Amino acid sequence: MKTREDKVKFRNHFLELGQGRIISNEEYWCEFWRYGACASDIYDEEVLTFQDVRKVRNLNKINFILLVRTIVDKIITSDVGLELLNCVRLLTKLLPFIFEVDHFETVIFWTDKFDPIEYIKETTTTQCSNSSPGDKLLSKLISLLFIENFTITSSKSPLWEPGIGSNQPTSYSPPNLIIDCNRIEILKLVISLCSNSMYEPLSHLSNKGSKFLTYLVTNTPKQQLLYLVCSLINVVCRASHPDKSALVYQENVNFTETRHLFITCSIQLLTLLVIYPIPSGVKGTNMARSYMGRIHKDHELSILASSLITILTPTNQPSPWATEAVMLVWELIQCNKKFRHLIEGKFMSELMVTLMYYPVTFHSNRTFGNLVRVSVYLILYLTSLNIDELFFPMSSSLYETLPNSYKLYNHPLTTRDFLICQICNCMIGKSSNLLYIASNKEVPDLLAKTIVEILYNLIQPVSPYQLNVHNDPLKKLNNPNPNGGISYPAANSIIHLINKLSTRQYLLETPFHSTLLALVIRAITTTVITHPQPSRMVLFCMLKNENMFNQVRQTLNGLDGVHFKQGVAVRIDDTPEVIVPDSIMDPEESLGIARPINRDEPNHLTPDEIVAESLRPTLPRGMTHKAREKQRKNLSLKKSWGGGYYLKLIVEVIIPKLHQLLDDSTEDEILKLVQLIETVQFDQTLTVEMLCFTWNHLALSWYISLLYFEIYNSSDLIKNCIKTIQPLLTTTRFKWNLLKWEEPNDIQQYIKNNLTNTNHWTNSNIKLFKIEQTNDSLFNRLPSTPNLTRRFTELSAKQTRSSPVLTITDSTTPIIPKRPVTRPSIVSLQSLNKINRTRSNTTL
Repeated sequence: MKTREDKVKFRNHFLELGQGRIISNEEYWCEFWRYGACASDIYDEEVLTFQDVRKVRNLNKINFILLVRTIVDKIITSDVGLELLNCVRLLTKLLPFIFEVDHFETVIFWTDKFDPIEYIKETTTTQCSNSSPGDKLLSKLISLLFIENFTITSSKSPLWEPGIGSNQPTSYSPPNLIIDCNRIEILKLVISLCSNSMYEPLSHLSNKGSKFLTYLVTNTPKQQLLYLVCSLINVVCRASHPDKSALVYQENVNFTETRHLFITCSIQLLTLLVIYPIPSGVKGTNMARSYMGRIHKDHELSILASSLITILTPTNQPSPWATEAVMLVWELIQCNKKFRHLIEGKFMSELMVTLMYYPVTFHSNRTFGNLVRVSVYLILYLTSLNIDELFFPMSSSLYETLPNSYKLYNHPLTTRDFLICQICNCMIGKSSNLLYIASNKEVPDLLAKTIVEILYNLIQPVSPYQLNVHNDPLKKLNNPNPNGGISYPAANSIIHLINKLSTRQYLLETPFHSTLLALVIRAITTTVITHPQPSRMVLFCMLKNENMFNQVRQTLNGLDGVHFKQGVAVRIDDTPEVIVPDSIMDPEESLGIARPINRDEPNHLTPDEIVAESLRPTLPRGMTHKAREKQRKNLSLKKSWGGGYYLKLIVEVIIPKLHQLLDDSTEDEILKLVQLIETVQFDQTLTVEMLCFTWNHLALSWYISLLYFEIYNSSDLIKNCIKTIQPLLTTTRFKWNLLKWEEPNDIQQYIKNNLTNTNHWTNSNIKLFKIEQTNDSLFNRLPSTPNLTRRFTELSAKQTRSSPVLTITDSTTPIIPKRPVTRPSIVSLQSLNKINRTRSNTTL
């Protein structure tokens, strides 16, 4: 590490760029790659602050551009060594401040020649070709990832780890941390180049894309890209095996941090490559995604599936790579047909149970907000696929591996029963296990919508197989049901949920609460009429709770004179009166004043709600936005409610039919009554309508922005992860022989020199998400503190690390998000169909 005097000298050398003259002295530029002896000499704010970089950039744009282009040229022409690493680090540090200025990226990276005189005259024209600095830089960086004794141990085996794409047996060698350090520096620069989208508003993200990412996935030589994708996959797969990953070195925390950073960079770049949508108008296909779609060997697919699910294994604190693992699973299901069939046939139960753990356990913890959201959307997507495996008895081996707090009081009959009980308990605020105390924290509104939509999809279908059910008189209501029908505990949980959703107070809180109730009512009505025999326990619970359904009907009848204006419940008599819930005060006694309604007022949806709506599936017939638009203005809640017809069927058809059936019977044993109930038949026919997740540009932009957030926050995340896991593994030691150097201190010093405490994104003007402290909604912005993440050290309820991804901002430093005049029509129907075809471009 350089002395303080050396740092001051280097800083002054850099600040000379801000002077009025144009510097063209080659000797002057050499100082920038000769100075650094370690990563901290470049990245630390003690050397160059963000104010210094921004000051030079603003005072003398030409010198700043010349500096960056000179560094790029040095990287392209240099051999491996310290000078190359210094250039890589300095360019990584400067990139955020390059991307802040709209035209800098084009002038620096995508213009063949830079003429300062022409730039001053503002007559510079973009001359992009395959020989532009950006193309050459990316080609050199990919080549650097496969240099013998720099980033690979031997040229005979270009893959970083054995596994997919390798004919060698999957036998892991001790990791070479020197090589890992070099890979980290190159990967960090590649990821930073591909993260220029952080400086675009969310609404432009999927349309505009990134030139760097476009080049990587379309123009990289096929063999090189294949080596890169396979290497990244194999690194991720190895990280999922605790006994083989070499993640923890008790004797040296720097070794541990290096391995974690290497895996983090690998999984982030892999996910970036796979999820990237090619912008419209750009020729070519995403070859990285195409390669992932062509993996077809059974053992390779099994390795992929088991490794990613292992990373997601429920624990007290999620893996630092859990969000990326969820994304990779989702992308593989969409682009690889054989992987999807493997998940549906072998891993569906384990995957669904694992994913459900995150919303159930962390729904009120802002720390894991992104992971929770992407998990519930993937679950929603999966429930629209083939879920036959969920109807079979839940594996005892799977159930026993779950955390005790995630288990139910009684062992569930099927995986579907387990998921239904967990969803209902989560929505009710009740602990799944009586030995544990529930958090009593309400599920956030934006999350509750998706969770109930998942429940809707889980309730309706049944298995096409009989499953050989045997009715044991001793088990009574705990007997399994034909075709994997819903069990009694699960049906009872649904009834308890309906009881909560149907209270007057809950229905008047916000308009969508009545939608949640309607979805659950529609789901149970549809399944009992369409599949009465498998739904015998649901029918039994309906009959048992007849009074509750009558009460639901009475509550809705009591809302005949109420409708919602701008999210506020008001009376229909045109008086500006707010309906106050019963639990607060009697609406007949005291009425508040609603805010005046401006007929010309723009759409009142917040940016969070706009993005959340773009992620929601199309609701069943009669509940869609188009159906609501056709309704008469100021229609009462009772008449506009989407579950009215289905509640009427329960009260006037289903329950009376059951009474009629049982009144003629003399049976008094419960199991016999249930067996009699399953013989009921209904004349009505209802269509099972599943809710399907579909992609659009805004939803895809939000999805990609999740990954950019993880990239932004990765360095702090890993450091806090290490602080947590280190004390837990005091007795664990991995005796890997790193390199057979004569002096072990050389290894330790090299690794120490390659670590830094600085997040190079900090203090740059990111547009994709806000960096501010706020306490609203699940999708809060990031706090602007030096340590942005406390995932693994501070899990207090008062902690607020927030998620940036549901804020659309069109200016550089907005404080309050602007409300749109109308919800924009993002793309045409043809373009939307193209997106969904592209995302689901499955390959045999």
